Amino acid sequence: MAAAQSEANALARPQSETGPTPNELWQTRRSITPEERRLFQETVIRNREELGEKEDLSRTEERRMQREAIRRVFEEHDILLYSRRRIPLPIPEQKNGNHYVGATLFGFHARSSKVS
Repeated sequence: MAAAQSEANALARPQSETGPTPNELWQTRRSITPEERRLFQETVIRNREELGEKEDLSRTEERRMQREAIRRVFEEHDILLYSRRRIPLPIPEQKNGNHYVGATLFGFHARSSKVS
C-alpha cells in the first residue's frame, strides 16, 4: 500500500498533464512560522475552553469536541475554507393526464404507467 501511495505521489498529475505532481506541490508549500504555531495553539486552547471541559464525557464525545475545536481554529486562521457551488435540484416527475412520465413503479422504471 505504501509503495502504491509513494508511486502515485511521484507520478500523478491531478491538476493537468503538465501540472505538478503531489510531491512537487508538497515541496513548494510554505512552512509555518513559530509565531503562527504559537497563535494556533493558543486559539485551540481558547476554543476548547469555549466548548467547555465537561466531566463524564465518553471518549467518543471528548474526541468529537476536540475535532470541533480544531475545526473552528482552522476556520478562524483561514486554513480551512469553504467554497459554495450550485447543486442542481432533481427533475421532478411530470404528470401527463392520468400518466406519470418517468415514475418508478415497484422498483421498475415505467415510461408511462396508467394510474387508477
